[in-house]
Amino acid sequence: MADTTEIACSCGQTRLGVAGAAIASVECCCSSCREAAARMQKLDGAPPVLTEYGATPFVMYRKDRVTFLAGEDRLKSFRLSSDASTERVIATCCNMPVYLAFKGGHWLSLYGSLWPEDTLPHPRCEP
Repeated sequence: MADTTEIACSCGQTRLGVAGAAIASVECCCSSCREAAARMQKLDGAPPVLTEYGATPFVMYRKDRVTFLAGEDRLKSFRLSSDASTERVIATCCNMPVYLAFKGGHWLSLYGSLWPEDTLPHPRCEP
């Protein structure tokens, strides 16, 4: 893939390549993301998910622009409830959140913590 950025979980065993520009870089403050983040942050060795002001940073990519380079066998998913339209996926090697997927969606919301410090694309406000 041309213009590919490699990102990884905390321990580096799960690696992804993202091609081209992101759809958007966002911070979610909904109750579902806050509840999921609280659950994930309690896992052994899990990194912080929420910002100091309670938002969950995501970088959104089309599914066809995300490639798993290593560690796909370490992924585990969960839903907040049996009828939830969102699925969250964690790298079990270090309990790092990897992505959130919406049922029927064409994109993945990749957790911002996958990007090395100071490389996470900043959210932008468009007029």
